Amino acid sequence: MLKSSFESLATPHESDFFLEEELMHLPNNETIYLGPSPHPRVRAMSVPTRQDIKRRYNADTLQSLRKEVDNIFLAKLRRMDMRLTLVQHVVDTARTRPLRRPLMRSRQSVFAALFANLPTVERQAAAQFVDVEFVSSMKSISSMSSDVPPPDVAARVVDHFARIFLAPVAGSTLMRPLQHSLAMVLMEFARVFDALYGQPGQPPSSFMTDDDKLHLDRAAMDVWEFGELMVQVIQYKYPFLAPTCVVLVQEAVEDALFLHLQSTLHGLYAAVHRPVDDFLAAATARLRATASLLEICGIKARFRLDYTAAAAVFAALPSLRTPSAKISCVARTCQGIDQCIKVHYMAQDGVLVESLNVTADDLAPLLAYVVVMAGPAACRHLASHIALMDAFLPDRFAVGQEAFALAMLHAAVTHIQTIPQISLN
Repeated sequence: MLKSSFESLATPHESDFFLEEELMHLPNNETIYLGPSPHPRVRAMSVPTRQDIKRRYNADTLQSLRKEVDNIFLAKLRRMDMRLTLVQHVVDTARTRPLRRPLMRSRQSVFAALFANLPTVERQAAAQFVDVEFVSSMKSISSMSSDVPPPDVAARVVDHFARIFLAPVAGSTLMRPLQHSLAMVLMEFARVFDALYGQPGQPPSSFMTDDDKLHLDRAAMDVWEFGELMVQVIQYKYPFLAPTCVVLVQEAVEDALFLHLQSTLHGLYAAVHRPVDDFLAAATARLRATASLLEICGIKARFRLDYTAAAAVFAALPSLRTPSAKISCVARTCQGIDQCIKVHYMAQDGVLVESLNVTADDLAPLLAYVVVMAGPAACRHLASHIALMDAFLPDRFAVGQEAFALAMLHAAVTHIQTIPQISLN
């Protein structure tokens, strides 16, 4: 009996086959057993290969580098937009200043805004290297006590600021151009100055009006203000510079300013002084064509010598960029006149060179003769050059041979203006 019951359990009942067959014909079961699997097929070994890891690492690295470059580029664009907005703000503020005499410098210059947000450390690697190299080379000489810096120190200072301010060679692909923050500020001032004074105005009249003179004085004062601000910022940025090096810094700033302002500023002076320039050019051309120019100029008989060397020195005046260089050229011309006289009489016996003192009354006609003989190029914009030297006479030249030479040039030009009316009628 027990055996029969086990056999009944082991043997499937016929109704079970019918139930299974019925379940297999259901639509859900057909989908489950016969349809595609809802889960994706996965390899038994899903460990990434070395090539997959390398490819994924390279992709992540490139994406991170691209993101970093994009962030730097966007930050640079934002800084450029901010600086352009700042430049336009300075231009608008400068145009609202009252233009009346006397021209007074405000306590806070409108150009001081250009120095806002200057980085303490240069952003460009090349500019950082130049600054670090300059600081390390000047540390040992920060305690100079002499009034004049040694030649090696002067060479280092001049070379450093020349590398900062002077423009790179056009078309040079050997190295990336240096972008120093001080040079960027100076170029921004050049754009401001060009926006204020570079627009073509009315043609000049036959004489200079008060408005023209006031316009020139305002332009000169703006250049003076910015130059002084730049020198102060340089002294703050490089506190180790000795007081004897300030003159070198002033010369470097002046040279950099007139590198960018030469076309606008010289054009402004030439446009205002064009009538006087034309008159002096015609007068010197007439005098140059005469045979007895030494006698016509009123030079004493003992000083009627050959002054070709002095004339060659003065002929370089138009090619010099800065007013300081032009004033130094006039001073060298006066020294050349004195040297020509001494060289001539040193070759003669019985003449004491020490007794040949050239007074101011003698020097004025001598310098007038040298100016005439310097050539038409030196006399084409003579009044403009003199006005430029007067407006930008440095304090270091206010007393000395440079100031005396500039005063003698004024006297020589006045002498030239009277010669055609008296001698040539």
